[in-house]
Amino acid sequence: MKNITKEQVKEIMEASSHQQDVVVGLYKLVMPEWENIKQVHGWPTISGETWEYISREFMEFDRKHHPSVISGGLWMNNGFSTVKGKDLEFGQVDMSTCEIEMEE
Repeated sequence: MKNITKEQVKEIMEASSHQQDVVVGLYKLVMPEWENIKQVHGWPTISGETWEYISREFMEFDRKHHPSVISGGLWMNNGFSTVKGKDLEFGQVDMSTCEIEMEE
């Protein structure tokens, strides 16, 4: 189990100019070995409340930086997963729902 905070999410968004940088930044928060990962099978899982928070922030980011795309679309397609009814607190990230394949 990993944890992320609203402040960390905001810092990533403020430091980024492209939506891809935001998604990668969020993954790096929970997968610090990101540079040595070959592939991620599945997605980390977060609470609905956390997912909605990140989604709203991502939509705002896209409206500012990418007004011609569907706001929040990259997050919806490549962001973390959420499972209703799963007992996760805000900011908790369940890593058991994905398998990380490392470079050899």
